[in-house]
Amino acid sequence: MLTIPWISARRAYLAAFALGSVTLFVGLAAGVYYSVSTGGLLPTLAPPGDIQDDLRTYLVQGRHKQAITQMKILLRLPDQNIARYRVHAVLGDVLLAQGEVDEAVHHYLRTIELSPSIPSIHNNLGVAYLKKNDPDRAREAFEAEIRINPGHDYACNNLGLIFEKQGKLTEAEAYFQRAVRNNPQMIEAHFNLGNVLMQQEQLDPAIEQFQEALRINPNFAAVHNNLGIALERRGHVDEAVGHFRRALQIEPTLADARNNLNRAMRPARQP
Repeated sequence: MLTIPWISARRAYLAAFALGSVTLFVGLAAGVYYSVSTGGLLPTLAPPGDIQDDLRTYLVQGRHKQAITQMKILLRLPDQNIARYRVHAVLGDVLLAQGEVDEAVHHYLRTIELSPSIPSIHNNLGVAYLKKNDPDRAREAFEAEIRINPGHDYACNNLGLIFEKQGKLTEAEAYFQRAVRNNPQMIEAHFNLGNVLMQQEQLDPAIEQFQEALRINPNFAAVHNNLGIALERRGHVDEAVGHFRRALQIEPTLADARNNLNRAMRPARQP
């Protein structure tokens, strides 16, 4: 009986919250990586000084609920010097990070009405649509981001993930390749490209992508697991076992790696 390897497919749709010159990178739940804008946009807002200072403090400290309150106050002010499109954009970012998806979508759409070319806004809207289980609108948003910014690595990666989930592996591969070209240090794109190549039995190119991902971050357990699968399929069982074990050292609860290690070791236990 054929035993199917356990592939770690950590689909992480990426929101690029990089609207200001100062960014604070934080990891949120479910393997999704956000860069949350902090104080970089604030000098252009020109709100009353106390509100601006409080908002900067709240964003830098990750006090999102207080930041949301301050931004809503800003949007109610009649001051014409406030860059409202930026407030809407950052408010959408923070709301999305807080799981307030519908309200985030509202503020992203308002941003696009006011300034349709603001960097990453269509990408982040696409991520919000995916959280609403609306892949068609998400795809449209990612495609809009790429039309505005052809080098947007996150949008290319996210489109690739949509196509992969739909079983359109050729299209997925093309977008992951594009993401890697746009940002050779983007570990998620190397990982996703390796997965799509492996699904198409292109094992040697897949191994190269997993190895490149580990060069960027040698402590990515899911990459070790999937590299182990590709190596095992190529007949390099001992090397594969080493990667399954390394995956478990990094993440002891990774069931995929545990199952793969047990399967790979089984022939050695037989007389």
